[in-house]
Amino acid sequence: MENAEIHFLFMLNLNKIDCSFGALGYRYDLINSGWLAQRICLGSEGLGIDCCGIGALYDLEAQSGLRINPDNALVYAVCSGPVKRGSMPEEI
Repeated sequence: MENAEIHFLFMLNLNKIDCSFGALGYRYDLINSGWLAQRICLGSEGLGIDCCGIGALYDLEAQSGLRINPDNALVYAVCSGPVKRGSMPEEI
């Protein structure tokens, strides 16, 4: 993430989702986040740049580091941009 040129952060307001759509709203929004992230990755691939989706997050660290309102949650992130070659181990 540190070397990416652009970050797409997918955040949800959990209280509004619950009030508007009930228990299924969270699941639908996660599906929509994944759908949008897939489009970003496909677009990046089409432009010839690298892209990486990140779904495993430390919730409290992300919330405090990004100063996210307690009613909101960061659910997914996509990083895009050229990757410095040679930084990855050789494939066997």
